[in-house]
Amino acid sequence: MEMFQAFSDTPLWRAEMDLPQIPPASIDPREDVLVVGSGFTGLHTALHLARGGRQVVICDAGEIG
Repeated sequence: MEMFQAFSDTPLWRAEMDLPQIPPASIDPREDVLVVGSGFTGLHTALHLARGGRQVVICDAGEIG
């Protein structure tokens, strides 16, 4: 249909911004779990998994907590 030709699959906010080039993280392949975010939920999850014997890595954009 002609009226839908102007629509895109890319969200408008992403189409209008330059995404930063972020190098891939080097995480030890022996780690079992990567927890993204170090707020209450992320830290609780990491602690629970570590107490269960898992090797856990926590990643956060800012400071832990």
